Amino acid sequence: MDLSLLHLHWTARKKQNKEYRTYSLARSVRVNAKIYKQIIFKLGRLTDEEVAQWRKNLQILKQFRAFNINLSSEMSKNFSKDDLQQLINEASKKKFDYAEDDRKVDLELCQKVFEQAFEEVSDPREHDNLRYPFYGLLLIILSATLASAKSIRGIYEYAREKAFIFCPLLGMDRMPEYMVFWWILTRIDSNMLNQVFIRWISTIADALLVKGTRRIAIDGKALRGAKKNSVHYVSAYESNRGLLLGQVKTKLKSNEITAIPELLKVIDIKGAIVTIDAAGCQKSIVRDIRDRQGHYLIALKGNQENLHAEAKNFFKQARAIGFKGTGCSHAKTVNEGHGRIEKREIAVIEDLDWLDCKEEWKDLAAMIEIKSIRTVKEITTTECRYYITSKGMKANIAGSVIRSHWGIENNLHWMLDVFFNDDNSKANRGHAAENLGLFRRMAYCLLKQDTIKGRGLATRQRKAMWNDSYTLELLGNFIYQASQQTL
Repeated sequence: MDLSLLHLHWTARKKQNKEYRTYSLARSVRVNAKIYKQIIFKLGRLTDEEVAQWRKNLQILKQFRAFNINLSSEMSKNFSKDDLQQLINEASKKKFDYAEDDRKVDLELCQKVFEQAFEEVSDPREHDNLRYPFYGLLLIILSATLASAKSIRGIYEYAREKAFIFCPLLGMDRMPEYMVFWWILTRIDSNMLNQVFIRWISTIADALLVKGTRRIAIDGKALRGAKKNSVHYVSAYESNRGLLLGQVKTKLKSNEITAIPELLKVIDIKGAIVTIDAAGCQKSIVRDIRDRQGHYLIALKGNQENLHAEAKNFFKQARAIGFKGTGCSHAKTVNEGHGRIEKREIAVIEDLDWLDCKEEWKDLAAMIEIKSIRTVKEITTTECRYYITSKGMKANIAGSVIRSHWGIENNLHWMLDVFFNDDNSKANRGHAAENLGLFRRMAYCLLKQDTIKGRGLATRQRKAMWNDSYTLELLGNFIYQASQQTL
């Protein structure tokens, strides 16, 4: 344990209108996205003078980050104030030097971990053009993307400005020229880079806890700026944790039907509700989700003509009699804002014995209708949407799950466009469009892991642009997480 992380922690209780404080030495421990206090040992009650002295002592330790001891729980029981005071006295007298040999060992270890994080990606350069370490170039590209670089030119300019950081860290005597970055980004096999991305994302997902039933939205997004080499991603987004779980590249939006089964292979959907728009309303996809122990909630439109007609006809008749005697669960919601009023009437029917084609859809448990009445600038429009699901639920829950599907649009696709210029990227040569898109998604996921309250994505992005320590901290998180399955 690094003693420089210790701080003075106190708890208070009141008795007869007086406050009594007891003090402890503690350190902060991060577990998933939350920070907890870990008490090392208790100091008991202290006078104001003793409190001031302890704070001075701990401040001395903070100046000596290399001063470490391995303090296990067993040792802490026998660790007294006198022991710590002796360590503080020794620390205040001793000057710690970062020896050249130690620095070399640390750099070699750091570079080895860097390399392991990208070990699945093949270097596209020729054998006579290997002056710069491949993994180092990838890390510079990721760092530049974190700091709002939106093009290959922007990445090159960032690298030139940050040469004083990355050259010693990566063992380079100078920064690469523009064409080195261009060659890397246009020639890397994007499928290999996507494997690194998916493996890293799965590591994060396993580490973060989630409350309640997981809700996973699957939807596609095109890189519209890459007109010559059309690229379309189908992504899985978990709305509970705001986490991108994985993605599969397709050439056309029409290929989403084949891409969704491929995406389901690389993400864990056990026990989750998977929401998909009407493009994914296919019997094979429904069967695949249930075989993987997930539940589906899928939009229903004209691509499934018979099922859509049956749902539309049933709810039309049920609504005409006010849903009385139909067995439907019914709920209403109203949302107002930005000059718009939207009323939603949600109805769910779980008794589907009347549906002739029920057995064709594996484990079909309910059908849902949402009637939206939207008023914008005194103009009112009405729309009815229909869904099928394998999980029985009440109307209010169904409405919540369907609304959570739009988190992939509002919290992922929109942010990639606004903050990373995803749609306006003009990269077209080779694999540049998809590779830059992957780095943008890596940067998005890293920035989203910063959970400090009140710090939005734009603020985090500016901080990464201005604060080199913050960028390296984010980069360190990526390297540590990505290397967990290779170490």
